[in-house]
Amino acid sequence: MCVVALALALAGCGFHLRGQAELPPALGRTFFINQAGAGPVARALKQALSANGVTLVDNRNQATAVLTVLSVGTSQRALTVSVLNQATSYALTTTLRFSAAAIDGSWKLPPQTLSVERQYSLSTTQLQSQGAEVDLLTRSSARELANLALLRLQAQAGRP
Repeated sequence: MCVVALALALAGCGFHLRGQAELPPALGRTFFINQAGAGPVARALKQALSANGVTLVDNRNQATAVLTVLSVGTSQRALTVSVLNQATSYALTTTLRFSAAAIDGSWKLPPQTLSVERQYSLSTTQLQSQGAEVDLLTRSSARELANLALLRLQAQAGRP
């Protein structure tokens, strides 16, 4: 009974599980150009595209669209400093700049810039764990940027 009530409550509020993105049909066979070099953001974007029904092709002549990763940047800055003038919390910002277009010119997504920021704290006794935490936050940011890029592509689906 409780399960039924919970299901009705969630359905009534508009909640639903996120399915596949409704991407422009031209993205069906996409040539992926990565001008930013290998890294977690490009890898996450390729995985997200594939998981949403996009076939990544190796030859531009076989493609119906081109998606270009123009740049990926990561920066880290101290947010707080201790009385001993040592940073105790940081902000890790990852930025993705990309564009996409149909080969036949039917639609184009001009260069888009997306950024996500993750914050983490660090004490002087946890210095050895900083690298692992930064790696975890970097992978998390990459997945979020890939999902945000899919949302931008989905929003472009209905526009010429």
